Order: sequence, then C-alpha cells, then structure tokens
Amino acid sequence: MAQATLQIQALISAAIVVGTILAFLWRFSRGTWWLTAFVAAFLVDQLSKAALVASLQHSQPWVLSGWLWLVYEENHLQGFGAESPWLLIFTLLAVPMTARLFWRLGQIGFRMSRASELALGMTVGGLAAIAWDRAALGHVVDFIQFGPEGGYIYNPADFAVLIAGAILAVRTIRLLLSGDLLRVLRAAEMRSRLPHGQTVPPRGRAIL
Repeated sequence: MAQATLQIQALISAAIVVGTILAFLWRFSRGTWWLTAFVAAFLVDQLSKAALVASLQHSQPWVLSGWLWLVYEENHLQGFGAESPWLLIFTLLAVPMTARLFWRLGQIGFRMSRASELALGMTVGGLAAIAWDRAALGHVVDFIQFGPEGGYIYNPADFAVLIAGAILAVRTIRLLLSGDLLRVLRAAEMRSRLPHGQTVPPRGRAIL
C-alpha cells in the first residue's frame, strides 16, 4: 500500500510538472518547434524499450564495452533513485511560486531562446515517458548502466532530462554574466513604480 501511494504521488506530481512546463512553453516560447524535441525524447525512450526490453528481461546483461552495459531493471522509486512521502506536497507548494514567476516574466517581456525551448521540450518529453511507464507498468524501466559497478541504471528519458538541465544551466549562467537579466529586471521594477497609465520606453526583453 505504501509503495502504491508513492507511485500515485509520483504520477500526480509528474502531471503537475509536465502541465506547468507545457504552459510555460505555450506562454513564453517563440514558436512550436519545441514539440519536435518533446516527441523525439518520448519516442526514443519508448521505442528503445520496446526493441530491447523483451530480450533483456530474461537474459544476462549485454556488455557493449567495458563501461557500457545493458541490463534490465524495474525502478519503483520516484525518480533518480530516491523517494519521499512529501513529494506531492512539495510539488503543490511550488505551484503559487510558479504562478508568481509566470506573472513576473510576463511583466518583463520574457521570451525563450531556441536552446531553452529545446531543453524544456526534451524535459517534458522525458518526464512524460517516465510517467507513461509508471501509469502503464507500475514502474519505470531502466536498462543503461555504466560498467558493472555503476551506481545507477538509466533510461533514455533520464538522459533527456539531464542534458536539458545542463543546457538550461549554461543558458542561465550566460544570461547572468551578460547582465541582460538584471538590466531588464531593473527596467521592469521602474515601470511597476510609475503612476497608473504612465509608461517608459521599453528597455528590451530578457531571452533565456
């Protein structure tokens, strides 16, 4: 029962996160090409599992090289080897903060870069693939291990999320170092303090 409760929490939290990212993309992206990244991340994960899992499930690990192994594992944890009974509560607590962020970014004329659209498309595709496993199978299928002593076993959806996180981190650091974000935030703060109806010329928009 406890394990089933954790799985339900993971599914509901995933639905909230995926929905939030999709809303973010719909509001702040400059097009819909991120859908390509979303579909690619989802299909690569699911099709690779369809092609390999049936063979891996009842066999010894496949050693492709000294550091790359394919081995079947059913992951019942909530994500990246962890689980918490508070996952859903933490997710719900993040909702009002996310709503505030949406409002603030809309104020400063925020628009996403192509790299960030790609990253979030990969993220939502990977998370959707993981959620699909949980809903359809009751667990997530992992099969990529780095060496016989690898601490974790991964799947393509994990890599999509991890790579996307790295892209977003690089883009954020570049934006902070360039000073563009602070400049646009200062301009937005100045506009918010003006009397109602009075405006100042736009000072550009932040593009992450």
